[in-house]
Amino acid sequence: MARNDGVDGLAEVQRLAVLEDFVCAAERCEDTCCRGWSMVVDDPTASLYRHEAPELEEALDHTAVGTVMRRDCTSDTCVKLTAGLCGIQKQYGTAFVNDSCHFYPRITRRLGAELHMSAFLSCPSIARLALFGERPFVHSGHRVERLPNKVRDILPEGLTPKEGASVIEGFLALAGDPTSSPERAMVRIACVAQSLQHQPPARWAEATPFLIDSVEDRLATAEADAADPHRLLLALAALAHAAQHPSGERFQETFRTMEKALAVRLEPSSFALMRLPGPVGPDDAYPRLRELWQDAAPRMAPVLHRWLQAEIDSSAFPHAGLGSNPAERATILGIRFATVRLALMSHVADDGTPPDPDTIVRVVQSLARLLDHLAEPELSLSIYREAGWHREARLRGLLDDAPGWAGDALGPRRQFLPPSPAVPVSTISTA
Repeated sequence: MARNDGVDGLAEVQRLAVLEDFVCAAERCEDTCCRGWSMVVDDPTASLYRHEAPELEEALDHTAVGTVMRRDCTSDTCVKLTAGLCGIQKQYGTAFVNDSCHFYPRITRRLGAELHMSAFLSCPSIARLALFGERPFVHSGHRVERLPNKVRDILPEGLTPKEGASVIEGFLALAGDPTSSPERAMVRIACVAQSLQHQPPARWAEATPFLIDSVEDRLATAEADAADPHRLLLALAALAHAAQHPSGERFQETFRTMEKALAVRLEPSSFALMRLPGPVGPDDAYPRLRELWQDAAPRMAPVLHRWLQAEIDSSAFPHAGLGSNPAERATILGIRFATVRLALMSHVADDGTPPDPDTIVRVVQSLARLLDHLAEPELSLSIYREAGWHREARLRGLLDDAPGWAGDALGPRRQFLPPSPAVPVSTISTA
């Protein structure tokens, strides 16, 4: 089978160090990628089936987003999943496995002439390695036997591959800075990205170090609103609803814990937040979470720093990711950070003990399974603009990196965001 190979069947790739330790858990996976996702079948693989294994065409569905692997209507798993393993790989070999299935959770992009391979946190094994492994977020050269048939070039015009990589590395260093809190790191990333937006891409490599060094002088004054934690919960629910996100148990457990911590319950039919019975009401729930977080935050900081680095690396920020420019991408990244942080805060015990590593992995991975695979940015950005989080001052207030928290309490017990129409998601490709 002809593949997108390099010389002598091998291609040079700059591969994320975390991937050196990755092994697919297969039938032992806590949240298999073979369930709930329509895995895109690339044209060469579809042609291979048609000419060399026509019986496999029965496993394909032709949809609006293209040809995908068919899912069983009862189990919601790929029809070729057998005892937790890929039946196609077992019977026909790796060459017959489509690019999306073969490469996930890896993602390959091109910076001009250089190929870079990273990984998604939506895979439980990658989430565990990225958050708790010892490998740094660096890339090194490796030779691989197979590449995706389509690899997107994300290098901005006017930059060399080395310069393009240096911009990403600058943001990775900013995200992992141990002298700052992860919240402040995210605020700085958003500020630098906003400033970079006003520079021509050809100058990004030159401008990024200066913008990072001087970032503290340009930070916006935080504009906080005490209703923001509940709005985050509603925004998450709206995205899951609109994307028709599969309601897996891991995601549901994360969401239910967030509801309980904020003393509310989402009414799905109306998107209203209803008060839960108990001694702590919605108005007091987040201030209580903040108090508990004071004890847990120092131990959770390394996890959030590594989460930031993993998201920057997997999205090749600021060159790619959801959004059409660095400012939009920073807004989406910042709100994802705030959502993950709120979810982790919601899992802190009453004595301030942070969640254990398995719980952290479940929280991060279950949210990434939705947020890292949204097909388009428009819905996310429209929700975030309605809340005002696209402005640096409001985003900093949401991220809560400065002492003091102003604003009104929860407000009326009704929806902040209207239900939204379905949008494409739950579709995995290698782009």
